[in-house]
Parts: sequence; structure tokens; C-alpha cells
Amino acid sequence: MIDFRALELAVNYKYKDISLLQLALTHKGFSKLNNERYEFIGDSILDCCISLTLFDFYPDITEGELTKIKAFLVSEISLVDIAKSINLGAYLILDNNEEKTGGRVKNSILADTLEAIFASIYLDSDIYQAFSCIKSLFNEKLKNARLFLYNDHKTILQEYLQKLNMPIPVYNIVDISGPKHELLFTIGCKLTELDIEVTATAKSKKEASQEVAKQILLKISEKNNNE
Repeated sequence: MIDFRALELAVNYKYKDISLLQLALTHKGFSKLNNERYEFIGDSILDCCISLTLFDFYPDITEGELTKIKAFLVSEISLVDIAKSINLGAYLILDNNEEKTGGRVKNSILADTLEAIFASIYLDSDIYQAFSCIKSLFNEKLKNARLFLYNDHKTILQEYLQKLNMPIPVYNIVDISGPKHELLFTIGCKLTELDIEVTATAKSKKEASQEVAKQILLKISEKNNNE
């Protein structure tokens, strides 16, 4: 039996029926009883929670801007970032084929499973507990939501550093993995002056480097908020 206590702490929720969490972690290849239906519910819960929270947090932002921010927050990249932060891959229940092909680090599986967890919390308690979990996990992203209005994070970061008379960021390829038809590119960037180093993985070098720049901007924002 898997010990889920660390995961419960990570999502800040104690299950009454742990079998609901177990099902949320079960990939479709492992069993006919899997998390696909939970993903369906979890996606809707996430969308509703983020929409309502953004509406309350940012009364000055237009409908179009709210839509753009929400799209970033509920995107696969955002979900994977959170899934990795709680070490979700270690708890996945996978079949042998997914184990052999790196299922524990596949973006689609991590994102879908996180959504399934939101559904499992709702089913174990109520919508308020599910919302509480989402708000906790998305807290930093929600606080810095205005950054997600901009697609070109690399340009924003470069302009910010230039204003501080710092060197422009250099993005390096750290790793290329996966089958030829589905390559994954890991890009890294280190800003020695700010003591920040970030890597990100995506389906293209451009997407990965943009994600790196976005994460660096988030870290800069967090540092500035704490000063």
C-alpha cells in the first residue's frame, strides 16, 4: 500500500476515503477503473476556481485580460509546474509500458492527474475544500497573475535586466529527450547577479525558453515582494 501522507500534506488536505485519491492517481493504462472521469470533473473545478479567484483578486482587469491570464494558469505547463513541485510523479499508478517510457515525468499525465486530484477532493468533501486546495497550490501564480498577460516573457525579462544594467540572459540546451516524433527540449538559464537558476522542458526550444523566462520573472517578483 502506497503511503500518501506526504502527498496529502503537499495538497493541504486529509482524505476521509483514501481510495478516492488512489483512483485519482491511477492512469488509464493500469486499470479500467482509472482517473479519466475524475480529470473531466477536475478540469471544470479548476476552471471555475481560477475564474472566480481572478475576478475577486483583480477588479481592475478587463474580461479579455482575465481570459488571457486564466488560459495561462490552467495550461498544461502551469499544471505540470505545480505537479512537479509536489513530487506528484512519485505517486502515479502506472502500467509497465508507461513506467518504461517515462510516464512519471510526462507532462500530459502529470497535468491530467493533478486535475483528477482536485476532483477527488471535491468528491471526498465539497467544492469549498477543492477550491481551498487549488488556491493554496496556485497561490504564487495568482499573486503574480499580471505577468501572464504577456506572451513574450523573454523580451520582458531582457528589458528588465537592461534597466538594471545587468547582462542579457543566455538560454542553453540542457537536454533533448523522448522519441523523434515527440522530442522534449530542456532549456536552462542562470542569472548569477540575482542568484536565480531555472530549467524548463517543453515540446520546442522556443516554448521551453519562454517558460524559463516566465519562471525567472516569477522568482524576481517573489523576491521583490519579500524585500
